[in-house]
Amino acid sequence: KYTHIVQVYDIKLSDTNGYVQFKDLITGETYKTEEGRFSQPENTLDLIVDGKTYTVTLVEDTTTPKINVTYNDDKIVVYPAIELNNGETLAIVERDLQIGDDIAASTVYVVPTGCIRITPNTTSSATIEYATDCQNYKVAYNNVSGDKEVTVGSVTYMVNIASGVDVSISVLVGSDEITGVLLVEEKDDTNTQNAVIVTVTAEDKNINYDIAMTASKNWIAGTSDDDVIAYLDYYGTYAEKDISDSKHSLVTVWYPDKQVFAMVAIGENPQWTVTIAGKEVLQYIPITQAVALLDTEVTSLHKQSNLILVGGPAVNRLTADVYGLTYPTYGAQALAQGIEYPIPEGKAIIEVLDSPYADGKVVVVVAGWEAGNTRAATSVLQRYETLLADIDVSKVIVEGTSRETATITPA
Repeated sequence: KYTHIVQVYDIKLSDTNGYVQFKDLITGETYKTEEGRFSQPENTLDLIVDGKTYTVTLVEDTTTPKINVTYNDDKIVVYPAIELNNGETLAIVERDLQIGDDIAASTVYVVPTGCIRITPNTTSSATIEYATDCQNYKVAYNNVSGDKEVTVGSVTYMVNIASGVDVSISVLVGSDEITGVLLVEEKDDTNTQNAVIVTVTAEDKNINYDIAMTASKNWIAGTSDDDVIAYLDYYGTYAEKDISDSKHSLVTVWYPDKQVFAMVAIGENPQWTVTIAGKEVLQYIPITQAVALLDTEVTSLHKQSNLILVGGPAVNRLTADVYGLTYPTYGAQALAQGIEYPIPEGKAIIEVLDSPYADGKVVVVVAGWEAGNTRAATSVLQRYETLLADIDVSKVIVEGTSRETATITPA
């Protein structure tokens, strides 16, 4: 796979030794075309990257030269995209991007979520088709001109057909044409492929980023930091927007290696059982609907149910409350102040407690000294049937930072 995101780094116009230089935005490596005549529109130079030859064409020779880069293919890539480590596809998108001049024949434009095919009917109108697989096309519009919205997969694009069948395209968020970053997820368990769009706007030297998620099921919530807003979608992509700097917001996106599922084991099922002092008190079943909440989202109504609390008193308000501690209380802080702390240093716990919020209900705490310890404990609990089924105490200590290396000791 040829995975590069490049910017135009330098253009030299010359009748004899002109060139174009590109810079890889990820590695910092530069790529330079051959040198040659590059001073007038339609002049071309070859660019070789990873053994592939691209043609760089001078479009305008003004004080701000414009170029395009083509590869020997029958399709035109609108927003070049790369596949990242976990399988997601990333593309940088620009609003109102001109992609075709005086189109005379049917032309296919590759967008990050599929293909758009435009076939001119006259000098001012065209038929627009789309396909997520770039093979089985469906007609979106017949004999149209001007701005038309075309949805390919989960992303909507604004296609403009101008006089002469000049074509430009933008990604839409709501009714706005945007510039930003488009992250296309892998297909989820419903065979749906959604996307996360990070938009960027600039005004009065201030830069603002925002987040849009195309999944029909997504959540937005505050965090323990008043300046940070959290976003989560059905696939499990998690993002945070930090607005602590009024002149420049910051967006961070975490994409999972595989779709995230929550399996909550509270309920009635004779196959999975936890006992305390020989008395059966809980029975576990998997629940597949969305039940996960941030600690700030839990209401008094939620507290009337059985709860699983993930994270210690330093990061989870409810965990701190259950143990009678002030939020946030860190382990090192508690040790220094002589405060009894429920989690051993460098380890994690899984503990079943009577709920302080509702009679007859329980709270299961899964918490570690550090994040790695918590992850190990959640992995252990997830595999209750093989790792915990023979343990009949209400609390265990988990040592290690992964399920494979974790040791489990009754407390």
